[in-house]
Amino acid sequence: MLNDNSINKILEAAMSKTADFAEVFIEQSESSSISLLNGRVHRAGKGIASGIGIRLMAGTNVVYVYSNDFDTDVLIKLALDAADALKGNDKGSIRELQEKCYTTSSKLLIDPSSVKRSDTADLLKQVSA
Repeated sequence: MLNDNSINKILEAAMSKTADFAEVFIEQSESSSISLLNGRVHRAGKGIASGIGIRLMAGTNVVYVYSNDFDTDVLIKLALDAADALKGNDKGSIRELQEKCYTTSSKLLIDPSSVKRSDTADLLKQVSA
């Protein structure tokens, strides 16, 4: 992932033109699915999604860019391109980085990632029947 120094460089690039607000989103999520058709496993899949989004605002104008490349130089270039695309009046200022981490939590009795896919398929077959 990115460290604070890299994120600050990305924000500096985003704020280098006319943006009066910029923020960075970092996402990583895992998913898994199994589907049945006529009582038989039809499709099974598992995936990991990760990426970074940069949003810039100038008044009511908004530019949002996204990448799954976490290279700092690539992201700085992306932020500069977004800053060029944003229509605004004056260069904004940068505040100190305030990291916010949002995670979803629930009261699960069993962690879904710990269940064998064959057990999940068997349960789906029982429910389907």
